[in-house]
Amino acid sequence: MATPIILWADDDPDDLEMFGSVIHREDPNVRVIAVHNGQQALDYLQLLQNTLPCLVILDMNMPQLNGRDTLLRLQNDERLRNISVVVVTTSSSALDQLFCKKLGVPMITKPTTSDAIRDVALTLLEMCRLAGRTVTDTTA
Repeated sequence: MATPIILWADDDPDDLEMFGSVIHREDPNVRVIAVHNGQQALDYLQLLQNTLPCLVILDMNMPQLNGRDTLLRLQNDERLRNISVVVVTTSSSALDQLFCKKLGVPMITKPTTSDAIRDVALTLLEMCRLAGRTVTDTTA
């Protein structure tokens, strides 16, 4: 079985480091690939051949290509639309929440305490497991 991959797009290096280390501590078999914007996430996904990540995590507010536009591109791409996606963001905007709800994507507000960070990490790992750990690319 392939190593489960979580692709995390966030422009805050501290958040990437913090969540990545908690996820690794909770499940060392999961590999977190960190990118800093939506365009880098899409570029990474295009490079993959046979196996896609079990989960893509997007920040809402990123430079170059934000979470909204990235999410729309993922859902409009026949090869990528079945990847589980969650938005983890500092945004508490009702419009962002409505946008995510309309597209059927969970939106989680970034936690600020270590216990809450661990809880979110465990939730994300469970989402990865529920997604079957990996998504096989049927077009390859």
